[in-house]
Amino acid sequence: MISKISDWSLRYARASFALWIASSLVVSSLLAQDAANSTAAIEPAPTSWTNDKGVVIEAEFVSMTDDAVVLRLSRDGREAAVPLTKLSIESIYQAVRLANPKEFSKPVPKAVVKPEGPELPDLHLTIEDLLQNPYKDGTTIEQFFETYARLPQEGNFFSLWHSLPPKMQDDIEDLIIAGYKQLGPSTIKQIRILLGDVNTIAIDKKKFVLSLPEIADNPALLMGLDQAWPLVSSLTNALAKDEHWQASNFEKGHVTRWLANLNLDLAPILLAADQTMNDSSGPSANPLLAPPKYNIISQTADSAEVEVTRFPSPPVKTAYQKIGNIWIDVKAMNALRHAVDDAKEQMAQGGEQAVAAIRGSLSGIIAAVGGLARAETQEDFTQQVNLLRTMTTGMAQSMGGNAIPGDAGNLPASGGMKSPRGSRRD
Repeated sequence: MISKISDWSLRYARASFALWIASSLVVSSLLAQDAANSTAAIEPAPTSWTNDKGVVIEAEFVSMTDDAVVLRLSRDGREAAVPLTKLSIESIYQAVRLANPKEFSKPVPKAVVKPEGPELPDLHLTIEDLLQNPYKDGTTIEQFFETYARLPQEGNFFSLWHSLPPKMQDDIEDLIIAGYKQLGPSTIKQIRILLGDVNTIAIDKKKFVLSLPEIADNPALLMGLDQAWPLVSSLTNALAKDEHWQASNFEKGHVTRWLANLNLDLAPILLAADQTMNDSSGPSANPLLAPPKYNIISQTADSAEVEVTRFPSPPVKTAYQKIGNIWIDVKAMNALRHAVDDAKEQMAQGGEQAVAAIRGSLSGIIAAVGGLARAETQEDFTQQVNLLRTMTTGMAQSMGGNAIPGDAGNLPASGGMKSPRGSRRD
């Protein structure tokens, strides 16, 4: 939301781009594997299943294919194939777990090795340095632009927070707190588990990832991932720190310090990623974190017209207004104000359905990513990659994809479920 409408957060987004490209390559490679056509049946057990309309029935799990689950109805013993598109996210997760009991019984190992990390710059910054507002009384527009452009280059991205009006800071803090309360401690715990598993993969499973055929057989992709891996590993290690996910961070008056602490951990990685991207792009490349250039066309005591050049876009004439000790881009700040107000209004109206969807999605993702973290051999890891693809495909379809054609039925309240082709009744 904010990255689209404000300069300061756009700079954050650009700084993160190199790291997220590397992470996306890993994820996309994992999801590219073909899923196994079917999984062997396990000892059946009566279980509740919920369809995409919220209807619940009792049925025994029989088997799972890459696009459906075969169930035996408790009420009459009939077998039926239910498309993943017609199941809730929680039931998709349940099917994956029942189809792979051994994988879900293994404990997730704690990453004990030190994360493979690049040479990170020593920023010589403290939390108090970041919390100090760099814009003092009497700051001129020239001084404001100079500080605004320079400090992020030194790793003080939190200076961009100080470039927001105090009322905007308060509203964003309130929005973060409200979001945390609406998600609740259980969802935050899910996020922490997921980040911990991702960190385990980044630290312990590099060899398994790079040995996947679609990566190993692509020299350019293999070299790119190998070079980016230390940065990805450092990033996951920083985000997985318990201190960033304590409930006290999301209390009134504590959010600002929490954001500053994130800056301390992430800024060296962002700067290292920027340097890596620049080195690989050659001397003619423009730095990823290149600050905007400002040319003041005219100004009064509390307003100015400025020509702003953000690489690679052409110069744009922008109206700035002085508020206290800072100068704001009027158009961008108005857009940010509308976005924050809209988000607060939506939060006030309640978002139980959205929260339920997030929790269900996290449960499934944690199961799949946890399988990767638990893998002890290349064969285990590759099997979990296939499982991850099956699961994420099913989730995408269940959240709005097209129904799978054929004679596979729904899960209606009346219990009318079509039998799978070729299945037999016991």
